[in-house]
Amino acid sequence: MAVWTFNHTELERLVVHPKVQADLDRRAEAGRAAADAVCPRSEDGRNGNPAGHLASTVRVEKRGPARRILYGNDTTAWYAPLIEWGTRPHIILPRNGRYLRWVDPGTGRVIYARMVRHPGTPAYRVMSGAALQAARNG
Repeated sequence: MAVWTFNHTELERLVVHPKVQADLDRRAEAGRAAADAVCPRSEDGRNGNPAGHLASTVRVEKRGPARRILYGNDTTAWYAPLIEWGTRPHIILPRNGRYLRWVDPGTGRVIYARMVRHPGTPAYRVMSGAALQAARNG
């Protein structure tokens, strides 16, 4: 049986080597760009945020020698997990008052309803799709 011994000092030195760090930066930026490309954007903005707000939260975080690609880590982008993983069909009820109210974007009519049966939202897999894209291009 083979016996492996690791030189941990050499391994730690290798991780912080400038060429390795440059490669990590390049791969992290490729992942960030891929996430930005697949992130859904509303034309009109939603929840009081400008159009493309969720995509604007995609960023690379550097912690020591490691990199992380984050999105939705903004208190105004609470819906990021719903976009990433999708939602099941569900019922929406009014919180304050007896009716839900919205404007139909096609007709401009104001619509009132006591409840809405939402069909669910498909999973966009922004981060997992970005990771696959960056791995292919890496």
